[in-house]
Amino acid sequence: MTPAKGATVDPAATPGSSPRLAAAHARFGFEGMNKSDNPGDIDPPDSQIAAGPQHVVEFMNVTGRVYDKRGSALDTFDLGEFFLTPEHFSVTSPQVTYDAPSGRFFAVMVAERT
Repeated sequence: MTPAKGATVDPAATPGSSPRLAAAHARFGFEGMNKSDNPGDIDPPDSQIAAGPQHVVEFMNVTGRVYDKRGSALDTFDLGEFFLTPEHFSVTSPQVTYDAPSGRFFAVMVAERT
């Protein structure tokens, strides 16, 4: 087995065994938001997550949260306020992605008249 381009082989792999890729081992893990983090306890949770080089961004229904790469929450915010949603509209179906070439996170959300 040949390691993927840019991956490093774990030197502890024994000869004759499949090499273990160091890039495949998670060094840090953390829990994201859960259902109780959403005002009104919206069900089902509609979670979206994107990871950049320094931060992880999570959207769930009506709440957004930014983490550092170790999993510490840096900021939690209401997505309706974040997207400057007008009165008498509700937000739903958040999407977030990280675009490596531009070094930016991009986010969209549906706003429906209530």
